[in-house]
Amino acid sequence: MTKETFRSILESFPAQGPKEKAYIRLAIDRMWLTLQHLPRGTGTEHLMDVGSGSGLMGPAYIKMWGYGQVSLLGYDVEAEGELVFSDQDGQSYRFPTHQANIELDRFPVPDESVDTVVCTDVFEHLIFDPMFAMNEICRILKPGGVALLSVPNAVSDEVLTFLLNNRQPGFLRNYLSDALMDGSRDLGTVYNLGHFHEYTAPELAGLAKACGFEVQSLSAFNYREPEFNDLRFRLMKRMVGWLWPRSVRLRGEELVGVFRRTSYTPLDQLPDRYPRPLYSRMSRE
Repeated sequence: MTKETFRSILESFPAQGPKEKAYIRLAIDRMWLTLQHLPRGTGTEHLMDVGSGSGLMGPAYIKMWGYGQVSLLGYDVEAEGELVFSDQDGQSYRFPTHQANIELDRFPVPDESVDTVVCTDVFEHLIFDPMFAMNEICRILKPGGVALLSVPNAVSDEVLTFLLNNRQPGFLRNYLSDALMDGSRDLGTVYNLGHFHEYTAPELAGLAKACGFEVQSLSAFNYREPEFNDLRFRLMKRMVGWLWPRSVRLRGEELVGVFRRTSYTPLDQLPDRYPRPLYSRMSRE
């Protein structure tokens, strides 16, 4: 199937408001390229979308990637309910929903009950403890289950051009006024203000390994035209590659990792509870 089929499935989602329509318009290329890394199902597997928002992606997981069951978990879904609807083709869907703040609340999901977890562009919004969320993902996955995570790449070539233009070195490091206009000043507002921590490849891999995953793949891609792309910046990017030919830095805008669960250890028993370089300490002890 093609990206246009993918777009059509997303646009047929019945609960679309202005927010969902804007998201499809802005993020369709990123979502499509990210999901090229998603293992295909055989019609029986259970996929959980963590940080799923409205559940927009659910029908695509079934129609295009062959999953048999999809459930949704996040801060803004119904607590222990169901999302039931039919698309424009008349196909009916029933997605169980589970409400949780993924870095503070134990997921209301049984141990080893999910085959695949998808968590796209969520971890960069976490402000407290990403290890908590990753450890919960590990807990609910079956042995050998797979987690697909994507995050903005904090050290992409595009970030280098931002620095040279006196810009913040990241993709959403400014305050989003949309999140402030209704007057709310709560935790939900904070999560929607922008990106708290954008990741490097070693940080994302270290997070997964510390929780009992092995890295199946870790790559980066670009999904839009560079903001700064005149001859000077194209030459700069080539020179960086020439001057540091052995650099292991992934240079695309978006990092995507596929991680396989090999073991699970409760959070407070992990030997590397606060893995570096993602975590650091003020003291030298």
